Amino acid sequence: MNNDDNDPVNEWAFLGRGVLRTFVRDFIAIAVGVVIGAVMGFVLAHILGFSSQFGIKFGALVGAFVGLAVRSHLSRLFDYDHPPSDRNSDA
Repeated sequence: MNNDDNDPVNEWAFLGRGVLRTFVRDFIAIAVGVVIGAVMGFVLAHILGFSSQFGIKFGALVGAFVGLAVRSHLSRLFDYDHPPSDRNSDA
């Protein structure tokens, strides 16, 4: 007996959870990068004599880029769910 009826539903569920997990992790990486970049931009703007608004905007933009770039280089693009290892795929 082949259990083909449940496979598409499970595959779509795995795909959906993987895509959602990727978006959430990307959003967290961008948010952390923006916060760190804005703080560093604010500090550097005062040290270099620029306006604080420019430093915060530029630092947030660069921080978002760096956060997303680091996230994409340190992990796979999509982290899909893996089927449980105790489940026998031959049955």
